[in-house]
Amino acid sequence: MRYYKKTDENGNVVLIATTTELTDASLTEISEEEYSELDYCEEIADIPNDDISEQSKDERIAELEKENAALLFQILTGEEYADV
Repeated sequence: MRYYKKTDENGNVVLIATTTELTDASLTEISEEEYSELDYCEEIADIPNDDISEQSKDERIAELEKENAALLFQILTGEEYADV
């Protein structure tokens, strides 16, 4: 496998993984480790940065725990838990 990176006109890094050798002058061949690292960094950058307070995170966690408890109750008993 061959790994390449290219910077487009907007300054974004484009990663390419291919089994064939590419001879485009705008491509730079990189190692598999560098490819993996850059790919991981791109994935992290794509995650939306929500400005959620700790309290709202805790509230959301509590809601999800209640939903999970209700689903578990339903699975174990076959009855619906209506306090969610």
